[in-house]
Amino acid sequence: MNTIVVVGVIVFVAITIGVLVGVLRKPNSSGQLTVAAIQARLADEGNGQCAEPREDGELTSAELAGGAADGRGES
Repeated sequence: MNTIVVVGVIVFVAITIGVLVGVLRKPNSSGQLTVAAIQARLADEGNGQCAEPREDGELTSAELAGGAADGRGES
């Protein structure tokens, strides 16, 4: 085989494996924000209740159910 074909196949296989590993790998959830956590922070800031920041995993049962803490529900 031609040298350029061998190098091309090796590069193609390496890139394909890299993309597959990057897509199929499970992300580490401890370092990522969730939509619910961001919405809870925005609701707290909108109500003037941002006295003390919460950790990412600390959501109330009302926030987990999809409603805001002030009873307005989803917007």
